[in-house]
Amino acid sequence: MDAHERAFRSAMPLVTVFWTASRGRAANRAARASRSSVTYTDDTEMALSIVEILQERGSIDQDLLATRFANRMQFNRGYGRGAYTVLWGVKQGVDWRLGTRIGFRGMGSFGNGAAMRVAPLGAFFADQPLGMVCKQARLSAEVTHAHPEE
Repeated sequence: MDAHERAFRSAMPLVTVFWTASRGRAANRAARASRSSVTYTDDTEMALSIVEILQERGSIDQDLLATRFANRMQFNRGYGRGAYTVLWGVKQGVDWRLGTRIGFRGMGSFGNGAAMRVAPLGAFFADQPLGMVCKQARLSAEVTHAHPEE
């Protein structure tokens, strides 16, 4: 499987969730049931958590997002060492703010996971000012990435 096919397969469950979101609870339940039989990555799993939080709250709630990330974490999705460590810590009761700063000499992960999962946020806030979109993106990234982007 080449990189393009992996990307496509990873994105399909997310597309299904967006497409079914307006179709009501029954359609969402069907989408969740079908996700379990589709292979996709940790990035998609985390993006789905972002979609859920946005649907429930209308904005990023970092504590809830960290808990959702941790509860949905499945080792076979391919989580990086840093994200896995942070989310395992959250499952054990460690505050995500501490967990994100433990690794990488106190600087937090410099990986691309936050960028890989942010697409739903841009779609959700597409009609909002750029500053609002950036603030929500920062809030979603900080849950697993402690370093600020300059």
